[in-house]
Amino acid sequence: MKIYAVFVSTWVFKVAAPRTSRQVGCSLRALCMHAEGPKLGTLKVAELKQILSERNLSTKGNKADLVRRLEAAGMAHKRSTKINAVAAHESKRGPDPSPAAKKSRQSFTRDETPRKHFIWDHDNEHVLTLVTWNCASLRSLLTKEDGEVVRDQFRRLAESADIICLQETKLQESHHEEMGNKLDKLLAGSFRTYFCSSKTKKGYAGVAVLVRQKTKEQSGSDRSALGLLDLVSEPEYGIPGNAESLDEGRVVTLYFTRFTLITVYTPNSGQDLKRLDYRINRWTTDFEHYLARLTDNGHRVIVGGDLNVAYKDLDMVNPDDKRMLKQAGTTKEERESFARFLGTGYVDLFRYFFPDAQGVFSYWSMRANNRPINRGLRLDYFITSHNLLDSDDVRPVDCYHLKDELTGSDHGAVVLKLVCKM
Repeated sequence: MKIYAVFVSTWVFKVAAPRTSRQVGCSLRALCMHAEGPKLGTLKVAELKQILSERNLSTKGNKADLVRRLEAAGMAHKRSTKINAVAAHESKRGPDPSPAAKKSRQSFTRDETPRKHFIWDHDNEHVLTLVTWNCASLRSLLTKEDGEVVRDQFRRLAESADIICLQETKLQESHHEEMGNKLDKLLAGSFRTYFCSSKTKKGYAGVAVLVRQKTKEQSGSDRSALGLLDLVSEPEYGIPGNAESLDEGRVVTLYFTRFTLITVYTPNSGQDLKRLDYRINRWTTDFEHYLARLTDNGHRVIVGGDLNVAYKDLDMVNPDDKRMLKQAGTTKEERESFARFLGTGYVDLFRYFFPDAQGVFSYWSMRANNRPINRGLRLDYFITSHNLLDSDDVRPVDCYHLKDELTGSDHGAVVLKLVCKM
């Protein structure tokens, strides 16, 4: 019986540790010294159901039923899949805050960024809505048993969107047909999807673009407006000359009639900044050259995605914290590199409309539960080339961040509004 108690303590520590600061501070050895140890009853119903599901056990009944079923099965020793996913996703964001920092955790004020009022010609122009979102696993979004709330949020967002860029889909090519069918079911077949997934690792990186398509039910004017979303050439995947961008599933380029859209999931510099040199000296160089070739050939480029950098002090909650210099996405090298890139002829559209807004972030640590207190980073963007701003047949009229409207990830979505001549 003593061995069984130690096993229970070990397993619960692994699952519950990320959930409370008290448990995080405890050592495994200290927990195992207690005969009783933490109880299964401390877990949430969703977590209990997740563990039961992984062991192919029934998830019916109330919380007491679920606990008894686990105990009868000899305890579930696997960590929750979701907790594993969150831990893996956040390990690249750098170390946990220090004890001193945790004591001073306070809510950070988010400035209002009211919607822009704009005038457009209803007879000759159409407003397109573009969304970009790091979904932190498209498979989880579409298949998770207790994910109906997030799926409903995504469905409502898609109702008003024309293009949706997704990053960190974590799919393989073998999943494309299945996930495409599930998207069709969820979104009533309103979108066609272009996937670019990792070939080198499972459950890693990946991007997708959903483009609204014409349906028989649409009126003549709506169908005419959707001609703006017709592709004028074949999609491109990856960056020419950069094999990793294709093998890791990081870039999709779509050529529309009024603009060229690129969705991108920029490589994270990783723990201990192991990929910082690649990020700065290879990826950034190749990506900039790719965009330069497009703009030199007259393409009006829009980039939407998780660019994994908070380049302004306004884009992070604690810019004066020295630890930020060693954290992926906030190093001096990454911030300066991104600022130089913008200086070559590109515009951060959120800052174009809201240059002084503070506390508007797109990433919050789930492990630290930072979203409710708005302590985060702005890592997700819509960027455009200057020649689009100067054009007379397409113009950006608003760009803003969502915070709580879409909660299935540690990232929030970004929305861009374009007015296009038909």
